Amino acid sequence: MGKALTGGFPLSACIGSSKVMEEAWPRSTGEAMHTSTFLGHPVGCAMALAQLDLLKSRDLARASHRQGAGWLKELQERFAPMGHRVQVRGRGLMMGIELLDARGFPDGAQVVAWAKRLLQEGMVVLPSGENGEVLSLSPPLIIGASHMQEASRKLLKTYRQLSSL
Repeated sequence: MGKALTGGFPLSACIGSSKVMEEAWPRSTGEAMHTSTFLGHPVGCAMALAQLDLLKSRDLARASHRQGAGWLKELQERFAPMGHRVQVRGRGLMMGIELLDARGFPDGAQVVAWAKRLLQEGMVVLPSGENGEVLSLSPPLIIGASHMQEASRKLLKTYRQLSSL
């Protein structure tokens, strides 16, 4: 976990079960053995605690699951006419749109071009997947319906622009 824990401020956390952590690093007398880059910064720690309070008080995990399910359905419906070449999947608000070429192979080059078009539209997305064939969407947990609608519109518009070339 990293900056998501603080809403963007540099802080990192390494989390695992006792069994995993004991196997991964030798027993410590207090010093973090894995890193010291963002170790224990008071401001970062305070921000992380505040972020965790917000996640709980606003029930953002449940809200993101609900919003994400609706947005996933919308995106799947919007891209359904493209057939097997566009596959939309997601969990919560984390979405992935995989592009395949006409032969059914991953189309990373098309995803990179799509990401560049979306950046020109003011939308920051990243290619991911083994071959860069998945357009990753990871909006903030507080995204509103109007922003999701705007993102959907931009996704479809820029995809159509690319597929017409």
